[in-house]
Amino acid sequence: MMFDEDRNLTAVFDPALGTMTEGTSTFINFQLIRSRFPAYSLTYNRNNGTLALSLISGTSIPTGLVQGECRRSPPPPGAPRS
Repeated sequence: MMFDEDRNLTAVFDPALGTMTEGTSTFINFQLIRSRFPAYSLTYNRNNGTLALSLISGTSIPTGLVQGECRRSPPPPGAPRS
């Protein structure tokens, strides 16, 4: 998952397509990041690093998205400073 606070964007890598899928209804504040994807919505808690996955009614669990490690990484070289 990647997020860009300046543009209010979130995205996850979709291995089936080999591309990033952009989230919708994205909400980012000092405490959490929440975004909706076609089959699920994700919430990342910035305070403790937990990631919650909520399935959207009538969908099955996407492979590989049940649990994972969440880490912040520095922006890439040349990225604009906020």
